[in-house]
Amino acid sequence: MRYKLMLVWAATLFAAHASAQWWEGVGLPGLVDGVQEIYEDTATNTMYCLGALQLGLGQPYVFQMYQNGSWTASEPFNYNVKTARRYNDTLIVGGSFTYIGGEPLGQTGGQQIQYSAAYIDGQWIPYGEFNGVVFALRVLGGSLYAVGFFTEVDGAPCGGVAKREGGHWVPVGNMPATHDPPLWTDLTLYQGNLVVTGTATFENLPFKHIIQYDGQNWVPLGQGILTSMGGGGCLAVYHNELYVGGIFKLSEGNVGHCIMRWNGQAWHPVGTSVQDETGGYQYAIGVRELLVKDDLLFACGGFNYAGNVPAAYTATWDGDRWCGFGGSLNPMLGAVGMGFFGDTLFVGCGISADGQPVNHLVRYIGEEWGDSCSVPMGDIGMGMASQPSKEKLAYLANLGNGQYRVVGEVTGRELRVFDAAGRLQCVLLLHPGPTGTEPFSLAGLAAGSYVLDLGGQWRGRVVMVP
Repeated sequence: MRYKLMLVWAATLFAAHASAQWWEGVGLPGLVDGVQEIYEDTATNTMYCLGALQLGLGQPYVFQMYQNGSWTASEPFNYNVKTARRYNDTLIVGGSFTYIGGEPLGQTGGQQIQYSAAYIDGQWIPYGEFNGVVFALRVLGGSLYAVGFFTEVDGAPCGGVAKREGGHWVPVGNMPATHDPPLWTDLTLYQGNLVVTGTATFENLPFKHIIQYDGQNWVPLGQGILTSMGGGGCLAVYHNELYVGGIFKLSEGNVGHCIMRWNGQAWHPVGTSVQDETGGYQYAIGVRELLVKDDLLFACGGFNYAGNVPAAYTATWDGDRWCGFGGSLNPMLGAVGMGFFGDTLFVGCGISADGQPVNHLVRYIGEEWGDSCSVPMGDIGMGMASQPSKEKLAYLANLGNGQYRVVGEVTGRELRVFDAAGRLQCVLLLHPGPTGTEPFSLAGLAAGSYVLDLGGQWRGRVVMVP
C-alpha cells in the first residue's frame, strides 16, 4: 500500500509537467545492453559511447562515435570496450576484449590485443600487457592511469592500479588489498593524493573499498566504505571535497546512503543522500556516476529520490540542496552512465524515456537543470551529521495516529514543515519535554513526503500514509 501511495503521490506532483518532454532518444544504432561510459574528446569534437554495444545479435562488440550529427561504429572487438581517453594525442581504450577485428566475436582473422589498445596511424596496436580487465582510464595531473581487475602489468606484479611512464605501465605503490584480486572501478586526485575505489579488502586493516596513495604508501580514508555487499563505484571532486558514489547503505554504519563526501579529515553526508522507490533507505540502489559541470555535481544511478524529492535516476547537488530531474526513464536499468557533449547532458538508460522508445541513450532537453528541489540541507541530513556524543543525536519518534515527537537534545522550538518540492506547509510551536519535545500532530497533512526543520538545528523526514 505504501509503495502504491508513493507512485500516486509522485504522479500528482508531476501532473503540471505531464505533457512536457524532458528526455529524447538520439538514435544510437545497434544492439545495446548498456552505455556505461560517455567520453567527450574535445580534440576531435567526438563523443564516444562505450559499454555493452553490438552491431547485432551474435555480432562483435563495438563502441560508437558521435560527430557532426551522425554515428560511426568502431572496428569489431570480441568483448566490451569499457573506457577511452585521449593521451598525448592518441586514443587509448580499455576493457574486456582480447581480440580486435576479424569475424563475429573476433574468433578468426583478428589481432590478439588484450585489455588495452591504442589507435595509431589508422590501426589498433597493443598498449601494454595486462592480465585482466581494464575498467577505467583516467588522465590525472598530465599522467595516464588504469584501474581494473588485474594482478600484472607489463610483467610486473600489480594490485589493479597502474600508471603510464616512459612508454610502459608501472604499478602504483605496494597495494595492500587482498580481495583476490581487488576490483577497482574509478580513481581521481584529491589533495595531492591518488584515490581509488571499488570492491576491496585490506590485509590486517579495518577499512574497505577505498584507499589513497600519498606518493609512498597506501593509506585509509577514515573507516572507508562499510558494506557487506557492494562497494565504491565513482569519484568526483566538488567544492574542494571528495565525493564517492556506489552501492552501500546508511544502515551498515556509513554516514550516507550510496553517496558521501570526504573533506580530508572525516566522512560527511550529502544532505539526506538518495532514496529508493519507497522513498527510504531499504535498498542500496546505487550511485553509478558523478561529474561536475556548471558548478553543480551531477549524479545518476538507480535511485528514485534525491534529498527526498522525486528524481528520474538523475539529480544535481549544489553543496546545499538536491534537485531531481523531471521526466521518466525506464526503471529496468535506471541511469547507468552519463556525460556531457558540449553543453548537452547524455545519459545511458533503458529502452524508454518519457513514454517513448529509445535505444539506451538519451539527451536532456528540459529548460533547466532539475525540476523539484529539497530544502537547503548543507552538512545536516536526517540526523546523519556528526554529533559530539550519542546522547545528543536527535531523531523523530512516531507515536502513532499522526503523533510525533523529537527525541534527543534540541534547542529549536519552531518546527517548519516543507513538502517534497520545498514549499512551506505549516509552522508548529513545540514545547520542551524531559528528553526532547512534547508530542505534536501532523495528522492534518496530506499523503506524501515531508521535510521537518526544527530551527535549523535538526532536520528529519516523514512520509504520511493514509
